[in-house]
Amino acid sequence: MRKGFTLIELLVVVATIAILGAMLLPVFSRARENARRTVCLNNLKQIGLATHMYAQDFDGYLPPGTGIVNNGDGSGTSTPIWEWRTSDHPTFVKSIGGYRGPGYFLKGYRATGRGQYLPNIEVFICPSSKRCRNAIVGTKSYLVSQFENTSGDLSCLTVYAWNHSTDIYTHSWNPTSRAYGKLDKAIKLGAIWVTDAYEPYSWPPAPGTGAPWHGNHLDKDGLPTGFNILFFDGSVKWVPGYKIFTVLRGYGTGGNYNHGCDFWTKLNWNNLSY
Repeated sequence: MRKGFTLIELLVVVATIAILGAMLLPVFSRARENARRTVCLNNLKQIGLATHMYAQDFDGYLPPGTGIVNNGDGSGTSTPIWEWRTSDHPTFVKSIGGYRGPGYFLKGYRATGRGQYLPNIEVFICPSSKRCRNAIVGTKSYLVSQFENTSGDLSCLTVYAWNHSTDIYTHSWNPTSRAYGKLDKAIKLGAIWVTDAYEPYSWPPAPGTGAPWHGNHLDKDGLPTGFNILFFDGSVKWVPGYKIFTVLRGYGTGGNYNHGCDFWTKLNWNNLSY
């Protein structure tokens, strides 16, 4: 009677387990990313609800997209929710508040731990932002240290980008707009309000060019597998990256890190439907 396994039998068992593990690992990895994507989508849904509550309180207007720099237009970047300046640079405009766009929903957070329209600052954290070059802005410690901080010249960036293009807001250098800061007009445009931030290291993005400065849901080559997109009507949908890049091919420098990026004016509900 045999009392154990032979060496050959043990090797077969070990090899079988290794093969099964290699087959299941990608499945588990995709499941984890799908879970992170769902958290991100729910974050944007909360921002969408806050947007509509804010508009109800302010005669249908969106939170101001302007800031306290560049003659009141704010910096050109689309990721800050707070900007503060104490310097006397001539282009800086003194203000009693440095909130920008969705940052208004968190007003009062530093003092109370709760925003006026959003319960917590974690809404601005996507769990799939850890592979970009600027991943620190996707941490709670960073957001808490920067938001509503008036101690110096600083900005509070996030891993989400928001639309303050001339389609949505007026600017000092362009007093006309398609929406003039009104929610109902922005809804009719089918425009994007908030989405995963993306600033490619180079454009067009290509494997091997390096991780992007901002980017969520990245594949092994540093390219976004897709974007969770919040539209002004409050709906949120996942759009595969290839669909975004197909529409944007041939335009600008790509990404959505600046209010002048084609991402905001070339993409809308109609051409992102599938």
